[in-house]
Amino acid sequence: MNRLAPLSRIFYFGIALGVVSCIGDGSPNSVVIGELTGTGLSASIALSSDWGAGYCANVTLTNTGTSAITTWQVVINLNQATAGAPWSATATSSGGQMTNGPLSWNAAIAPGGTTSYGFCATATGTNYKPTLVSVTATGGGATTGAGGTTGAAGTTGAGGKAGSGGASGGASGGTSAAVSGGKAGTMGVAGTTGAAGVRGAAGTTGAAGTAGAAGAKGAAGTTGAAGTSGGTQCMLPWSANSGSGSFTWYYFGQGSFKDDLGYRTACGYIGQEPSGQDSDTIVNIATPGYFAAVPGSGNFSTVDHCGACAQITNGSKSVIVTVVDECPVSSNPVCANNPNGHLDLSRPAFNALGFSVGNPTGTTWKYVACPVSGGVVVRVKEGNANQVYIENVVLPIAKVTESGTSATHLSYGAWQLPSNAAVGQTLTLTDASGRVTNVQIASTSFSSNVSTGTQEPLCQ
Repeated sequence: MNRLAPLSRIFYFGIALGVVSCIGDGSPNSVVIGELTGTGLSASIALSSDWGAGYCANVTLTNTGTSAITTWQVVINLNQATAGAPWSATATSSGGQMTNGPLSWNAAIAPGGTTSYGFCATATGTNYKPTLVSVTATGGGATTGAGGTTGAAGTTGAGGKAGSGGASGGASGGTSAAVSGGKAGTMGVAGTTGAAGVRGAAGTTGAAGTAGAAGAKGAAGTTGAAGTSGGTQCMLPWSANSGSGSFTWYYFGQGSFKDDLGYRTACGYIGQEPSGQDSDTIVNIATPGYFAAVPGSGNFSTVDHCGACAQITNGSKSVIVTVVDECPVSSNPVCANNPNGHLDLSRPAFNALGFSVGNPTGTTWKYVACPVSGGVVVRVKEGNANQVYIENVVLPIAKVTESGTSATHLSYGAWQLPSNAAVGQTLTLTDASGRVTNVQIASTSFSSNVSTGTQEPLCQ
């Protein structure tokens, strides 16, 4: 087997003659270059490293309001620089400006709470340092507006009064008395017919009632955020370290193995160190600059931790790191003395936590699901067509099968398949919580990091 992982890092700050001192100064070398306050949310931007041809920056957001923030947005003017993909945030760019938003796990900020993210950039001119343009926050969704009141109908006009009929004329007729022998009396004249009564005038039609004004339309309610895809129950096999953890820091230049692709970790991940100890990054993990090594036996006996994520807290500060490496017990006594509770952190992660000493005591951390984006990456190992690295996962992978036959998990992180890897080949992955996901190999080029297009379910 072509083993590329280091057996140990040959240098380590702060350790000499088996005596532990402060391992690294631990104080962030950040320089605050801008601050901006919006409604209920403030932001500051600081350079954690600046090498003239580029820089790495951290943005810290603080909820200054009295209610929880549910999402946020920061706009940064990159000036004469181009930024790479940020960690712990999303990004879109337009006209020299970068707009950052949260990931699912750091969208909410409690009153008085903070969250942070960062990015690195390459200078294209002398005015390359970033400036804050705007910072906005959103609480709960707005309530849907009520409909307006319907206007009352107008009053119907009263009908006119009917006219009275004319009086009828009476008949007058005389009566003649009978006289013996006399002539017949004259017939009385017929009474004159009374004149026809005058018809009453038609009543005036009442005026039409005035229509009530139309009710005002209520304002549309704000659309709620899209729900995340359904997850499954997850349980990691490793216990939390509450007050019993320990931390040191390291960087690739201290002795990590390097080849034409970059620095190689004990899990097989590829790293870069473009400008010194605070610039280390790794591809195919949740946050490129936040990673860690765990204690091993010199042959990485804890290879099953490859790809696991750990959440570390220090007061109001919190970061999530990905396990990618082995802590060298031969040159780091703190690592050797705490085999289940020690993490050897990357410099960017250590700095973001703000520890005042290199080996803080009484620290707390626990394993969590990884907040990765995109699909699982299956990368073929150089020189071994039947060996692959499986990276960018939600939970570390415990078992791999191909066509029903199990692969072998090697001590330096790779999985040896029962046959050579091929594009379109299906691998069945079982993670540390027993969940099963099928992925298809998208590339067999050892130098490429191509997503399979499929990711493990989220953890509930």
